[in-house]
Amino acid sequence: MDSILSVDCCTEWTSIGLFADGAVRGEVNLNVGRRQSTLLPLLVERLLETFSMTPRDIALFAVTTGPGSFTGIKVGIAFAQFLAWGLAKRVVPISSLESLAFAHRGYLGTTMVLLKAGGGRLFAAGYRESGEGGPQCVVPSKAYLPEELFMALDERGEPRESLRWISPSPGAVAPLFRGGWAPLVQHVLPSGGRTAQLAGIRRTTALAPRELQASYFKEPTIG
Repeated sequence: MDSILSVDCCTEWTSIGLFADGAVRGEVNLNVGRRQSTLLPLLVERLLETFSMTPRDIALFAVTTGPGSFTGIKVGIAFAQFLAWGLAKRVVPISSLESLAFAHRGYLGTTMVLLKAGGGRLFAAGYRESGEGGPQCVVPSKAYLPEELFMALDERGEPRESLRWISPSPGAVAPLFRGGWAPLVQHVLPSGGRTAQLAGIRRTTALAPRELQASYFKEPTIG
């Protein structure tokens, strides 16, 4: 079985997915907050046990490398590196923003994915669907001040009202848009299964564990 196990700890949600033989086989999505490092090994073990599997049965690992929580990114990458290094396997790096866009695809226009970044900024990127090739990034992924994000959209000629805005934490990102026009941000959640499926599409980007790079997009801070 050509299987992929994905790990995503970039938000307060811990998401694990198993993709094999062209389909999502299972997933775990739990809001465990700062207990990620403690619970992640157990959650992976339980998911694999459901399918009578162990990490040795996994062909490729995948991990979201950010942006998001500095601590969560470290937990996810370290865990994926440990498993892949010990089993001589490779790891597919996945953007947390692209993963969210892929999990909630179906919109014909541009989907803007938002995460709180601190310092009045938000992590954001815009994606459009591109058939079987996964989301196409049309608004660069980075940490923006709200006015900087609007400038990037205006340069592309993207009418703000025609965009779909999504976030796993709309209550945290919406207050950053102060004064003037503010988007209506839809509440969405990460999906471990869809992250694993996206890793299947991106399998040719797999790296040796030591080559993984975190995408912080800012100076590291706690949280």
